[in-house]
Amino acid sequence: MSAFIPHDGPAADLTEIGNIDFFPDIRVADFRAALKVVDAIPAPRVVWELKRAMLATNRELHTWRVAQAAAGIARLADMDTDMYGDEGALTLHYLSAVYNRAKAFLIEKGRDIDVTNDGADHAAFAEKTVEEHFRAVREALAAILGRPDAMVELV
Repeated sequence: MSAFIPHDGPAADLTEIGNIDFFPDIRVADFRAALKVVDAIPAPRVVWELKRAMLATNRELHTWRVAQAAAGIARLADMDTDMYGDEGALTLHYLSAVYNRAKAFLIEKGRDIDVTNDGADHAAFAEKTVEEHFRAVREALAAILGRPDAMVELV
C-alpha cells in the first residue's frame, strides 16, 4: 500500500540580512524569488553569498556613499524620486547589483566538476551565466553612479 501526503513545499525563508544604515536590508525570500534560486540550496549558503555580495557592492559604492552622506543624505531611499511600485529606482538598482552578484557567486561555487562532454557543456553554460550576472551588476552600479553602462573590451 502506498500513500500520498500533500504538502505546500518548504516554508518561505523569512530571513532578513541587516545592512549598513545607508543601504536597504536584504530579504532572502525576495532574492530567491527574483533570481529563481532553488530551495535545494541551503539557506546558510544563500545567506553567506548574499553577505559577500552586499560587502562587495557596498565597497564599490563606498566613495559615492560617503559623498552622499556629506551632502546630508542619510539613506539610499531618500534619493529615490522615480518610484516603481513601492520601491525607488536606485533601491532597485542596488538590489539588482546585490542579487546578481550573489547569484553569480552561487553559480561559481556550484559548478559541476564532471569532465565528460556533458560536464564541459554545463561548465561553459555556467561560465556564460556568471558573466551575464556580473554584467548586470556593472549595469546596476553604473545606473546608481550615473555613469554610462557600456563596457568596452580590448582584444
